[in-house]
Amino acid sequence: MRLILVLLFTVFSLSTSAQFYNWEVGGGLGTANYFGDIGGVDFNGKKGPGDIMLDNTRFNIGFFARKYIDYRFHLNIQANFLNITGADKQSPNTGRTARNLDFENNIFQATAYMEYHPLIINDLGGKKRHIADLHLHFNLGVGVAYSDPYSLESGSKVMLRPLETEGSENKYSPVQFIMPVGVGFFVSFKGRYSGYRVHRIGINMNYHLTFTDYLDDVSTVYPQLESFNGDQARIDASWKGWNEKDPSDPTFPEGGIRGNPKSNDGYLTTMLYYSKRIASGKKKHKLPRRQEFYGRKRKVKFR
Repeated sequence: MRLILVLLFTVFSLSTSAQFYNWEVGGGLGTANYFGDIGGVDFNGKKGPGDIMLDNTRFNIGFFARKYIDYRFHLNIQANFLNITGADKQSPNTGRTARNLDFENNIFQATAYMEYHPLIINDLGGKKRHIADLHLHFNLGVGVAYSDPYSLESGSKVMLRPLETEGSENKYSPVQFIMPVGVGFFVSFKGRYSGYRVHRIGINMNYHLTFTDYLDDVSTVYPQLESFNGDQARIDASWKGWNEKDPSDPTFPEGGIRGNPKSNDGYLTTMLYYSKRIASGKKKHKLPRRQEFYGRKRKVKFR
């Protein structure tokens, strides 16, 4: 009988005591928009929301793991697959329309960034029920991206990087460093069969600063024709436009301005996600069953 009582007391103690949740995992879907030398509203590329063309909005898929570091700091490790695109023919700027270039790019990226949470509402909705909370956060990080721009010709994919459309002196690597800068928020709430707020739904938005101007295969000037050695496929990939004075005369503009090398390309991603917090053993972040307090300055009585 004593053994049974001891076992019952142990089980009851475990079910009502604090648990430790340092990690969460999740994934989501969203959008991706590109800012660069092709398409856009402004010829030089505004690199901001004012240069977004909704017709060129594409997808973003991501998976992540977030680690609790301190009251206001979390570490987010994320992997994404996204697509960006642009086309001069959709631009209202006549200069770019005449150039008639286009591209698409599938980007694989891995990033790690620190989140700072300046606003935390621990009891969302009030009434001391502590059913849900709200976190607003800003983030800054580093990462690496693999990109390989291509164009569609009669439904066939033509990879642009091997064609050296701006001459062999302007080769570029498909692997580039990036810096995501963003903002987001999430709401934590209790599960149907759990007294802990282990479920989270959130939205995150990141602008990715890059160290390349070749996400779209456009950066400097049109090369001299002899650099293509008469390869018509390379010539056609470099220049798809026409002479603005005489549209029937497709004159190749040797040495003419093709892009703006003083401004690197960038892209904006958004993601709506779901994540779940994981009980992770002997860690420092406790979740009491009936009340949750994120700080360390006040003791919480567990019931």
